Amino acid sequence: MKERYSRAAFLMLAFSLLLEPVSLAAALSDDKGGYESQAAAKLKQSNELQSKIDSISDEKRAKRSSTRRTRASSRMRRSSPHCSRTTRRSRRS
Repeated sequence: MKERYSRAAFLMLAFSLLLEPVSLAAALSDDKGGYESQAAAKLKQSNELQSKIDSISDEKRAKRSSTRRTRASSRMRRSSPHCSRTTRRSRRS
């Protein structure tokens, strides 16, 4: 009788050890799916942020260009012979 119990215990132990990798593989498969969905969500979020960064960079570039054009036209007006400052200076002399 004791031998039967020890044999049954051995078989139960062997059976549980054989099933453990299967259940572990199933758990890892579930985790993998979860990680893949998290990675996809993070990639989407990253792409959205990169799009915002690019948009802001384009706006900044446009403002710089506009500022440069404004400054250049201002310099051109100041250097022209019909500038009001030049006229005022020549009147004082």
